[in-house]
Amino acid sequence: DARCAVRGVKAGALPSGPDRNDKVKRDIEGSFELHFKYATRKKLERTPRMNYSTLDVSLQALFQAILPVSRAQSQRVSRFCAALLLAGRVPLSSIARWLASDSQQASRIRWLERLLVAPFVRAELVYQPALRQALATYRAPLWHLAIDRTTLADGQTDLVSVVITWRKRAIPLVWDFVDFGGAPKARYIALVRQAAALLPPDVRVVLHGDTEFGSVDMIRALYDLEWDFILGQPANVHVQLPGEDRSRPFASLPVRRRETLLLHGVQLNAKARLGGLNVLAFYQPKHHGDTRRKRTYCYLVTSLPLTPSVRRLGRRRWAVEPFHRDLKSAGFQLPVSQVRHPARRAGLFVLVALTYLLSVCFGGWVCKTGRRRTLDAKPRRHYSLFRLGLDWLIHQFRSAQPIPPQLRLYS
Repeated sequence: DARCAVRGVKAGALPSGPDRNDKVKRDIEGSFELHFKYATRKKLERTPRMNYSTLDVSLQALFQAILPVSRAQSQRVSRFCAALLLAGRVPLSSIARWLASDSQQASRIRWLERLLVAPFVRAELVYQPALRQALATYRAPLWHLAIDRTTLADGQTDLVSVVITWRKRAIPLVWDFVDFGGAPKARYIALVRQAAALLPPDVRVVLHGDTEFGSVDMIRALYDLEWDFILGQPANVHVQLPGEDRSRPFASLPVRRRETLLLHGVQLNAKARLGGLNVLAFYQPKHHGDTRRKRTYCYLVTSLPLTPSVRRLGRRRWAVEPFHRDLKSAGFQLPVSQVRHPARRAGLFVLVALTYLLSVCFGGWVCKTGRRRTLDAKPRRHYSLFRLGLDWLIHQFRSAQPIPPQLRLYS
């Protein structure tokens, strides 16, 4: 009866006599074999989840203090930014591998896809509040903005952005996805007006742009905003010099290779006759590819006085090129994201821009506080602010150290 109680069998259910003893013996042997089989099986060790608590908690505290969204929404944003910082590239499969979650890879990718099309993932709610906090600490007498367009890998979409240049890098203010090859001038002007709404009202601004953005309508819009500008001009655009009766193309100006031609008070465009502009022309060959020359001379129109330093100011537009390189080949690799849906692509760039802002701001903070030697041992700064900030955030994660809850642009 005791053996029956151990096996959970009623005493009356067992047969009597020799058959009863044989059945009990068989049951005991089978129970021992079954117990031995499961007792000697090697237990499957579950892979421990990586500790994201320090980085996640720091980012959540920062976003909850800045972003006008709920706590759950700010946590979703912080989880994405932390995973993107650790992955270093924007393909969703790469971000999903570093996402703090116990689910499978396919489930994490679907979680990311749902986040990109969430209604709160917009620049007005996620990016612009963080940008305003960073700009509130920027104390520069002259703010240099640039507008430029870059082509994505699919060959069908271009990214147009208005950025603020800061220490050889650019921070995006507003952006738009346009068809390959460019967009109408009115669309560029609307983008510039959107950028103006994000700036403090009492700052002095200079807008830099190449020939694509140097139209007469753009110049008039900049006059309405009371902005200065340095804009490129094609060689076939006509300009009328003071004291001349007829206009001539820029290509006919007598520009020498070793000298910069400076012209005061010219009129731009034979039809519009937009006057009061200054012109800089200098030798600067630019090639398309390896052999074909795209241009030989550079022609710029500006509203600034023609001082010896005005050409050096024009070089501030170059900061937008490293910004594009950080987004593409040397950074987040945006062209290989494989995100083609317009809504997902828009949400992805909002979160990428937020992560880029974090990296650049913390890169400047690392240099300002004397922590650069932990990442860059060169006597002079060798890494960009983007790379310094990205590496420092990863270093803080590896060492389980918090990050300061602030976004600053040091002047």
